[in-house]
Amino acid sequence: MRLRASGKASKTQRRVVCVRRVKHWKCSATTMPYLVRLADRALRDMEAIYEFIDAEASENAFAWFNDLAREIYSLERFPERGAVTRESTKLRHLLFGKKPSTYRIIYAVDKRKHLVNVLHIRHGARAALSTKGKKQM
Repeated sequence: MRLRASGKASKTQRRVVCVRRVKHWKCSATTMPYLVRLADRALRDMEAIYEFIDAEASENAFAWFNDLAREIYSLERFPERGAVTRESTKLRHLLFGKKPSTYRIIYAVDKRKHLVNVLHIRHGARAALSTKGKKQM
């Protein structure tokens, strides 16, 4: 029996249990990063956003734009974290920014080639892509 600090006997015993940690996932190695490509339309969208927020004149706007670019290129590590779009089950989107300035980064993932194609960057308030808009991508 152990004694407590108060001098009374303790009825509980401490048990030391050795537990071996087991990894439950198949591959614990780092996954191969995906290549992120911006389509011509996505590049035009980035240029338009840069001009619209006047990133050259404002440090905050420039920092916000860099965060947007960083978010896009973070898809190389976690390409499937975006939700499937309502326009197509083959496309995904990632939301960036806070309301009212939320942007949708629309992209497609090619698992076989380890490739993320960023197709379009649109303001979240805009209507869903039409079939004409999907064909242009």
